[in-house]
Amino acid sequence: MDDDCEIKNLPADSPEAYGYWRRLIGPLHHAEEGTLKIMLHKQLVSAICSGRLAAGTALPSQRALARALSISRNTVIQAYLLLATEGLVDTRDRSRHRVSNIAHDVSQARTSAPCGQERPAHPVSWSERLIGSVSKQRPLQRDPRWRESRYAFIYGQCDQELFPLAQWREVQRDTLSATALRRWAGDPYDEDNAYLVKQICSTLLPRRGLWAVPEEILITSGIQNALAILSLLLLGPDYRCAFEDPGHPDLRAVLRLRSANIQNVLVDEEGLRVADLTPGISMLYCSPVMQFPTTAPMSASRRAQLYYYARQNDTIIVEDDVDSEAWFAGDAPYALKADDPDGRVIYLGTFSKALAPGLRLGFMVAPPHVIHEARLIRRLLMRSPPTNNQATLGEFIGRGYYSGLVCRARQTWEKRARILSDSVARHMPDTVLAPIHGGSAGWLTLPDGVRSDQFCRSLAAHSIYADDGGMFYRHRDVPQALRLGFTSMSTGIIEDGIERMGHILQTAARDV
Repeated sequence: MDDDCEIKNLPADSPEAYGYWRRLIGPLHHAEEGTLKIMLHKQLVSAICSGRLAAGTALPSQRALARALSISRNTVIQAYLLLATEGLVDTRDRSRHRVSNIAHDVSQARTSAPCGQERPAHPVSWSERLIGSVSKQRPLQRDPRWRESRYAFIYGQCDQELFPLAQWREVQRDTLSATALRRWAGDPYDEDNAYLVKQICSTLLPRRGLWAVPEEILITSGIQNALAILSLLLLGPDYRCAFEDPGHPDLRAVLRLRSANIQNVLVDEEGLRVADLTPGISMLYCSPVMQFPTTAPMSASRRAQLYYYARQNDTIIVEDDVDSEAWFAGDAPYALKADDPDGRVIYLGTFSKALAPGLRLGFMVAPPHVIHEARLIRRLLMRSPPTNNQATLGEFIGRGYYSGLVCRARQTWEKRARILSDSVARHMPDTVLAPIHGGSAGWLTLPDGVRSDQFCRSLAAHSIYADDGGMFYRHRDVPQALRLGFTSMSTGIIEDGIERMGHILQTAARDV
């Protein structure tokens, strides 16, 4: 018996009817998103638009549905009111709410079979057609259970203790005014929010030793989007590029889409080993201020060597200035581009680390001709990053909220880094934690013989999660390490998590 037939023959207040509606709507009390009213409304919309509740079906009375779901009658009243406002239920029959014919049109469009005679299938061999596949590249993988864990040493997440929710809401509310709406709601073609670009030029870049004009700025959807645009402009099958090893596997995969000639250059405590670069590199990606993922800053001598190499080989340097705003070990080193007389360094910045990765906004600084071409490429790929987010972020920076957030984050992360360092020294003495100069993560080298992938699985079995450092290397025959982030967990439980990790490491070391 299908659901429609089942419900038509059930008394409204019967246990069978209650069971039907509980199955149809599902659990609400443990919903992760929104209030009970919103969750109930979403579930009813889904049932109507999918055809599970057909046109003309009578919904239970507000009191009966409230009893069936063990929620308040007022919650049901509000959900029904939303359905009526959207035209999904008909209220002309004062005694009952019924699914409307408009809803029937929606569900029919989803469930109707295509017209015409059925044709035999001749499946496409997609494995042969996907010449641009990157599935063989090793992506950054994480156990999804980390989000439910108390001990999640996962890097690159929104720090909910620091996120300025009230200030962000204030700015969002103002950017939704009628006047502001006219400025950002239309099609921008390839233009960026002028006020955000102004704030980047006047507020953010000078802190990094950079001065730029609007013609040298392009808003991007983050570092990966910027690198993809640059690879389309600067790389081809016969071009050679260089990438840090270890480095972010997704960024390496972006470059591999354009060129298979990638030199993976090892990193040590002074940053990229410039002496290992072979001649003829056309484009080089690096993170000189705080190398990702080891956090090692590039020394002054290596910086000089790198620029000399770039000059001799006519190499374009793509600088990822990751986590530089959160430097707390004295004065932060300036960006590599701050000493770039040739204009051969392209600078990439992001708002993901200090604010929220889900915002997906960053920026590129390059000579005007490069920005012009990059803007045209971006226009073909995605027009522009969401203009409402650009408007909100520009105003957020202009009111001083971003600077305040960065200051608080720097202070909080310095405290957490100190706790992490002390805890590792106390509970994991056989490991080596690289000096943490800033940012929100540390690089931990495990004892000889302990494989990081196996150790991460042992941690996960105890609901402790960290990033396997081996994932960042091109090959795994390297010293094993973990990347320990501390934005996903509160300050007070870092030592507890490290102590538990230390006990698990003792067991792993004995088994070697």
